[in-house]
Amino acid sequence: MTTTDTKVAEKTTGTKTPAKTTRTKAANNLEIWEKVETTPKDHQRPITGKSYKGNSPIPQWMFKKATEIFGPIGIGWGFEIIFEEIRQGAKISEDHFEQMHVAKVQVWYEWNGKRGTVEHMGGTPFSGVRSSGKPFTDEDAAKKSITDALTKCLSLIGFSADIFCGLYDDSKYVASLEEQQEELERADNAFVALMEKVQKCQSDADLDKVQNQDATKRLIAYFEESGDIRAEGFRNAIIKQAQLIEQTEFIKMLEKTKTADEIEELIATERFNAMRGALTEEEQAGLNDMINEHMERVKPEEDRLQRSPFMRSQNSQGG
Repeated sequence: MTTTDTKVAEKTTGTKTPAKTTRTKAANNLEIWEKVETTPKDHQRPITGKSYKGNSPIPQWMFKKATEIFGPIGIGWGFEIIFEEIRQGAKISEDHFEQMHVAKVQVWYEWNGKRGTVEHMGGTPFSGVRSSGKPFTDEDAAKKSITDALTKCLSLIGFSADIFCGLYDDSKYVASLEEQQEELERADNAFVALMEKVQKCQSDADLDKVQNQDATKRLIAYFEESGDIRAEGFRNAIIKQAQLIEQTEFIKMLEKTKTADEIEELIATERFNAMRGALTEEEQAGLNDMINEHMERVKPEEDRLQRSPFMRSQNSQGG
């Protein structure tokens, strides 16, 4: 659905469609906003203990989302406490007032090579009298105020904008969000099953069969359309499994060799060099050890070992 289509749907139904990550170039200023504006239903909760009703995003989910978008806290994003203090609140009795803890926090983040900052306030009752008439002091007031300020800062960047824009008050929006969440869960389960299939492949033909299945094509197309990194993860898994299959085939061929000449002929092939070139240095070292061990088994005579081009190469590298 394009941006235009979304606007038409909103005018027709009166309900905003949950955010999609694909937009036109004209909406680049909203790139972060559109990545973080949708709050999963299981990551919000009803507001309690207030004079008003509504929903509130779970702070820890917002922090996790910020880490997903910007990078680890302290590297891709973070915050500084500008100030915090205790302020006098409502009058409780002739000589006593409610005490409020307030904090001002600045959130910073890195985006496209630039640093952004946002500031906001947070506040929590520190001491006072409950509705029951019992006095209280909240030892967690400072933590709550800072968390409050952090969530407000992140909301200005677009985090959980659907809640702060009042969309959670629309039952149709919540229903469509639930449908989208169910779709994501089905995709998650399908991806796990797909990766298990890839890992069980024992030949290139098996890999081709998995890749060409209609269910696989639909799932990967879904990930590509939504900008999900699992599309690339699937392709990388295919490449890795193909390399593993090739290594297994080489080991089988190596075990069948009976002479040093056969080993030397095998490792001189383009197929071997291509397979070896795809390995890490550590994997190449392990492969070299395997070949050396097999060489020693089939050709124990020392003089013949020294004449082996492969062994000469390894000896010169070791020296």
